[in-house]
Amino acid sequence: MKYLIAVMVGGALGAAARYLMMLSVGSWFENGFLLGTILVNVVGALLLGGLIEITNQLWSPSPMIRMFLITGILGSFTTFSAITLDFYTLLGHGEILVATLYVFVTCISGITAFFGGLFLLRALL
Repeated sequence: MKYLIAVMVGGALGAAARYLMMLSVGSWFENGFLLGTILVNVVGALLLGGLIEITNQLWSPSPMIRMFLITGILGSFTTFSAITLDFYTLLGHGEILVATLYVFVTCISGITAFFGGLFLLRALL
């Protein structure tokens, strides 16, 4: 039960952070929904890469803390379901090329950011 509560609390924090980031990106750009999703997924991947390296080098958190941080906070902050919904929305508007590029850019930038976070923290530690 402790693990479930840790994931729920982390999930609430991650979802709130995602909402605030999406809100701020939407206020910066006229149509920020695609950029906002890409941004939260890239930032989340960067944080995940950094967190993995920190836990490999400096800190060995308990399994419950790992669940709180990775499954809870980062799991709700970045979500593939948002990418899928954006893809579906673009296809519904006949934007096949934009939809395809969007998925490609999202995946490549997320993977790149993950390794960026990993290597950045590796270099700093």
